[in-house]
Parts: sequence; C-alpha cells; structure tokens
Amino acid sequence: MSRDKASKIVLRARELAVQGEVDRAIAECRKAIAHLPDEPEISLCLGELFLKNQLMPEATEAYDQAARLFLQEESVVKAVFCYKEILKIQPNRADICVSLGDVNARRGQVHNAVADYLAGAKVYSQNAATQETCSAYRKILALAPRNTCVRLRLAELHLQQGKTNEAVKEYLVVAEEYQRLQRDSEARALYEVILKHSPDHREASRRLDLPTGEKEADREDAEQRLTTSHSGNGNSDDSHDEIVLEDVPDVEMIISEGHVLETSNVEDAPFPDEAVLAAEQRDFPSPISSELEEELEAQYELALAYKEMGLLDEAIETFEQALRGPSRFLDACTMIATCYKDRRLNQTAIEWLERARRHPRCEGALALSVKLALAQLYETEGQVEKAAQLYGGLPAIQQTGERVTPPGVASRHVDAAAGDKAAAPKLEKPEKPRRISFF
Repeated sequence: MSRDKASKIVLRARELAVQGEVDRAIAECRKAIAHLPDEPEISLCLGELFLKNQLMPEATEAYDQAARLFLQEESVVKAVFCYKEILKIQPNRADICVSLGDVNARRGQVHNAVADYLAGAKVYSQNAATQETCSAYRKILALAPRNTCVRLRLAELHLQQGKTNEAVKEYLVVAEEYQRLQRDSEARALYEVILKHSPDHREASRRLDLPTGEKEADREDAEQRLTTSHSGNGNSDDSHDEIVLEDVPDVEMIISEGHVLETSNVEDAPFPDEAVLAAEQRDFPSPISSELEEELEAQYELALAYKEMGLLDEAIETFEQALRGPSRFLDACTMIATCYKDRRLNQTAIEWLERARRHPRCEGALALSVKLALAQLYETEGQVEKAAQLYGGLPAIQQTGERVTPPGVASRHVDAAAGDKAAAPKLEKPEKPRRISFF
C-alpha cells in the first residue's frame, strides 16, 4: 500500500517539475518523506529535483539516503545508480567510492569493485586519512588476496604508523607469494626486509638459510633491491616507489577502455628477458590446474582495474602474473604492450606485441589487430620498412602501406596490395570477447 502511494507521489512530483514547478515538487516530496521515510523512490526523486535546482549538498544527501534504502530491499542496481550520481556531483567523495565498491563486490563484479576501492584509497591517501586508506586496501585484498602491490603498500602504511608486527605479517605473505611464483630474488629481498624490522623472525631466518645457489646480499641493500625489482628500472631516482597511489599525476583520471593516465618522466625500461618470466616456461605457458587458472583470471581482471585507474606499473606487474594462464596469455601480452605504449615506451611495447604474434593462437582477427598495432608502432619509431611489410599483409590497408613504404620497395608492396583489395576478407570475430586495447 505504501509503495503504491509512494509511486503516485513521485509521479505527481515529476509532473510538477515538467511544468516548471520544481520548488512545489520538492515541498511535496519532503512532506511525503515525513510520512513514508523508508520509501527509496521518494528520496531518489527528491535527489533529482534538488539537482535540477542546483542544490548540490541536498541532492547528494537525498541520493545517499535513497541508495541505503535500495540496498535494504536488495535493489542493488538502483543503489549503484544513486552512488554514481553522487560521484558526478562530488567526485572526491572517497566514502561513496568505497560504498560503491562494496555494492559491486556484493554482486560479484570484482573488477569494478577493485577500481572503486582504488579510487577511494587514492582520495583518502591524498587527505592523509591513513586508517581509511588501510581499510580500502584490506577490502581489495579480501577480493584479491594474492595481489602483491596492494599488500606491499599496506605493509608500508603499517610501518608509517609504527605497527611493525602487522607490516611484517604482510611482508611475509608477499614473500611467500613471490616464492610460489618463482620470483626468488624478490622473495629473498623481502625476507631481509623482515629481518631488518624484526631481527629474531624465525620464519624469515629459516627461509634465508635454504640453499639458493647464490651469495647472500647485505641486508641494508634489501629494500633498495626490492624497490628496483618493482619499478622495472634501476636507474631512475624518481621511481623509487612505483606502487604508491599518490604518485599518480594529479589530473583527472579517465576510467574507460583504451584511455589511461600517461605517466610523465619515465625512463626507457628494458623488455623482460626469459629469466624474469621463468614461471611461464619460456615463450608460452603450459597447462595449469583449474584452481590456478581461476586465480590468474582474477589477476587479469585486477590488472584491468589498475590500467583503467592509470596505475600502469601495477597493471604491468599484475598482467605479467596473469599471462601464466594459457587462456589469458595473448590478452595479457597485448595489454602489457598497451601499457608501455601509454608510457611512450614504444620499443618495449613492440617486444610484447612480437611475443604475442609468435603465439600459435594468434590468428584470425586478433592476428590482424596485432599486426596493425605493430605496424603503427614501427612507423612511429621510424622503422618504415618493417611497418610497410606489416601494412602490406593486411587487407584493405594498402593506402597506409603505400604511405610508409620507402623508395625502392613501393612497387612490390603497393602492386601486390592492389591485387588483393577486391578479395580482401571480412574480419572474423574472435571466439570469445577479449578486453584488449589496441592503439
């Protein structure tokens, strides 16, 4: 009965608003809320009316109330809408970002939830709200417990607060995860960091006493070596802490596929050799258990969230973990290439795309997309012969191939392309949708 009455009130208020009587509509909704405080549709309507009158604080309060009421009755989609409306008005509401993350986590959308928590953590961190930042990181770890970037950042915050025992616990979890991933040098560096803060730590001492086949480094160098291993570049003093969310440039973040923040002042990073990617068993990953496959799929989704937030270093590291899964190897390679291209490290992006191109499953429409992306990068880097060769092998790209073909090879590329134009096949769709961003 109350729901029918609320619907009639909302309909009447919206009719008044259309007639230009917004103030009267607001008054009727406020009167109705006094009698029906638990009806979310009235609060939602009130938020819309306040927004129409440019009453922003009142609008956000009404939307927040509506979201809470919708959640009480399991209307999560409408609650998400309300939270997003608040963030349009006040994009730096960290508490709303976290609440939105809670709702997305509740409905199983891990990728969106992690992105929301990261957004909230960034604002909290900028406002020096350490406790709230830690809380947001813990929520991420509840969804992705194997994420090393977030766990390391949480450990650093514990150290800043003087919570050494909590920091050591987080470092130990990360070190064990590194060992599981066969990243032994990074695990060793973390065990040494643990001993620096807790000299009598028995587990860290035991791990370091295991045979490693290499000389034990000095403990005082451990933190520096650990930081270098994460930055991917040991030469830049500006990249000493790549996982800190505050290091993201203070400009508006663009959260959409294919558009991320570009990191400035980044030195050219070398392409990881096979030793770094030993866990992949050389070029291509071997079959793995279904349990590990699920873990790596979650890592891939988390990496997408990092990328969309503009956290390119974290995205690259997490994609490198995800590519150990056979079903995501190609996707991860191309996404890593996209990240390096966004950082203007075109040569490294080329190396990753070439790696993807060598994979046996790189065929059909995906193979054409990889070739096109490679051709564009080669052209940007001034390697016109390689670009022309790739352009010449693509259907309906003859004009582009002619544009970059150097003198002396134009005839063999352009003439061949002209004969293929009429018979150019249509691009087939991949077997399953892929979250891949080409440039």
